[in-house]
Order: sequence, then structure tokens, then C-alpha cells
Amino acid sequence: MQKTANKDIAYVTGTDVEKLRPALTAMLEEAAQGNPFAAEELNPQELVDLAAIGMAVFFVAGEGDEIETILAIRFSDISGKKCAEILALAGKHLLLFKALYWDTIIQWLEQNDVDFLDACVPSERASIYMNKFGFDTQAAVIRRHLEKSK
Repeated sequence: MQKTANKDIAYVTGTDVEKLRPALTAMLEEAAQGNPFAAEELNPQELVDLAAIGMAVFFVAGEGDEIETILAIRFSDISGKKCAEILALAGKHLLLFKALYWDTIIQWLEQNDVDFLDACVPSERASIYMNKFGFDTQAAVIRRHLEKSK
């Protein structure tokens, strides 16, 4: 992990994912509990598998070998544009993580030709992402659960 202000950050993908699979999975399960959309849509095992093949990445921060904060990003193409989507941001010291690493992560995304970054967050957290993380466009995702015919 790269050392910054007594915290380390690591970019985790490929074979490194397997080494950290139990810790990554546990952090992603915790992240899903804090977001109603993530609770339904985030499959920690699947996301770890995507990172192992380069379709997603994790930025993890902590001290030594202990992971304290995780940012999980999945990549896709939308109308010919490269999109990165935050699937999880969880753990301890989120604002410290943002202060120490957010600009570096945004630069990394730009250097990798990502056109835009999305995050699906509960409406009560949207203003935090807009004000603290620099998101500049907001849209509402609404959902209706349907009963399946039997």
C-alpha cells in the first residue's frame, strides 16, 4: 500500500483480489447494509470476481494489512462513453479517505479515459456526494417492487 499521512492506500485488482477476498467481501457486505439499493443489487462475491478479471477495481485504505476503507468501482460503456460507477464506499474515516485520496482517484480515472463517474446513493446522501465529492449532476432513481405471478 502507498503511505500517506499514516494511512496506506492500495489499488486492488487481478491476482491481489484473491489474497484479500475474505476482507474485501466482508467490507462489501457491510457497505450493502447502508444503502437500500446496494442491499438488493450488490453481490459482494460477484464484485470481487469482476475485480479479479479487471472489470472492477478496489481502492482500499488502512494501516498495515488492516483494511479500514474501501471504494469499489465497476466499469461499463454507456452510449459509447466509458463509465465508472461507485458500487461501494464504506468503512472508517470516509472524509479522511476523501481528503487524502479522492483527487488521486479522480486523476486515475481521467488517465484511464473514463468519461464520467456515477454513484447511486440514498437521496439523503446525494448532497454529500454533490458538495464533498464534486458530483455535478443529480438524477433520481425510483423503484417499484413488482409481485411475480405464480
